[in-house]
Parts: sequence; C-alpha cells; structure tokens
Amino acid sequence: MTNSRPTPNEAVTKQRLGASGIAVNGDRVLLTRIGNGLPEEIGWWVLPGGGVDHGEHPQAAAVREVFEETGLQSTIDRLVSVVSDRRMIGDHDLHFVYAVYTVTVIGGRLRDEATGDTVDPSWVPVNELSRLQVLPLTRRILLDHFGPDSISIGS
Repeated sequence: MTNSRPTPNEAVTKQRLGASGIAVNGDRVLLTRIGNGLPEEIGWWVLPGGGVDHGEHPQAAAVREVFEETGLQSTIDRLVSVVSDRRMIGDHDLHFVYAVYTVTVIGGRLRDEATGDTVDPSWVPVNELSRLQVLPLTRRILLDHFGPDSISIGS
C-alpha cells in the first residue's frame, strides 16, 4: 500500500466561483486575516471576498462578502480582474475563479466576521504590505491593481 498523493487526474475535482472587493482609502487598502481554514494559511492577509452563492451575481457577492468580513457597506465601482488559482489540497484538485472589483466604502464600522473565518479587518498602509504575510493570490491581485513599481508585497 502506498501513501502517495493523487495526481490531478486521480483527485476529487472542485471548482468555486468567488468575488472579492478592493477598497482603497488614501494610501491604505482594506484587508483581513484568515481566522479559520487551512492551518498553513491562518493569519495570512487577504482581500475581503468569498464564494458566490447559487443564483447570486458576483457583484452582489463582493458587496456581501466585504460586509460579512469587515462590517463595512460598499458599492461596486468596476470589475478590475478575473483571476484563476488552481491547487492541490489533500486529495482535492481545487480550481478557484475570482471576480475582483474595486469598491467604495459607504458606511459601517470595522468588526471581525461573526463566524471567525476572517479576523482583524484593517486599513493597511500600502507601503507596509511588504512586511505582512499576504496570501499569494491576494499578492497577485494587489500587484496587478497597484502596479509592480508602486508597491512591494510580502510573502
């Protein structure tokens, strides 16, 4: 009996559609930290975002997720990117596709997500991103949004 990891052809495949919001306030960007999930990702900084519910428009999902994860109400400005991320987690071949929008915060107060899936929502100065553990997908999105010459983002 072998304990080798399954190849993508042998793995359980799953695809998930998600939506995220990039909110900027002056020289700061709204981020939150992973509170629950894969042990190796807990504590990493991410954009507010998550899964699109069945029948839900990705724009509505982005606004909902920003509120659920940060307590802030927002409106959609525009679609800025669609990103694809594929990775093996255990015996699952996962493919995430995210619609990324810029959003404008219109109200609310920062607070942790009720479920604890994300914690510490914060307005992070862009020039401090290089000192933080930023999830690789979030890092890619922020570099695309701000431009590689504008910021340095930590690993």
